Amino acid sequence: MVVGLVRWDDPNTYYSQTNNPTEEILRKEDGEGFLVACGPTAVVNCLAAAGHKVTVECPGRYYPQPEEVLFDWFNDPRNYKMLEKIRKGIDPEDWFGNEIAQYYPAALLDVFGVPAHFEWGAKYKDVTKAIKNRRGVMLCLKNPGHFIAVVAYKELEQALIYNDPWPGNPWPAKWRGKSGFNRSIAGPELENLKPYRIEIG
Repeated sequence: MVVGLVRWDDPNTYYSQTNNPTEEILRKEDGEGFLVACGPTAVVNCLAAAGHKVTVECPGRYYPQPEEVLFDWFNDPRNYKMLEKIRKGIDPEDWFGNEIAQYYPAALLDVFGVPAHFEWGAKYKDVTKAIKNRRGVMLCLKNPGHFIAVVAYKELEQALIYNDPWPGNPWPAKWRGKSGFNRSIAGPELENLKPYRIEIG
C-alpha cells in the first residue's frame, strides 16, 4: 500500500531543475557551475504534490517558474540580514542561499505562505510520519550532495517515493537514465541521506 500526498502520483506536479533561467545563466556563463537549483525545485515538487498553488502570477503573459522565484528569494541581498540571524556564522554574501537548509522555512513562508520546519533526523519513521500528516519532506543526499522531494512511501517495502529534481542524477544506479518522477529508495540506500529534513506544509 502507498501512503502519499494528495497528488503524489500526478506527473503534472513534477518540476525539473534543468530548465530555469538562473540555471541557464550559469550554464551560459561557464558551462560548469550550474544545476544548483535542486533545493528550490524539490520544495516546489513537495508543494505541488501536496496540492498547493505554486504558480506565481504577473499582470502580463509571462509566468515566472515558481522554483525560480524561490531561488531569487534566497539570493536577494534584501534578505541577507534575516538570513544572518537564522544561521549564525554563515555569510549570505558568500553562499547560494538555497544551499543552506535552515533558510527554507523563512523562504517558504515569504514566497508561498506555507509553513515549513527544519528538523534534525532523516530516519524512515520521521519521514513517513510527516507524509502521513500530509507534509512533504525535502531530504538531502550525501553523495551526490543533492536535495530530493519525498511525496509518498510504500509500507510493505519500507521505501520512500520521491521526485528527483535532477533527472540526470546517477544515484541510485537503478534510476540512471530514467525520469526523476516517482523514484524510490529503501534499505541500505536510506543511509545515503544527510541527518536532517525540511517538513513542508
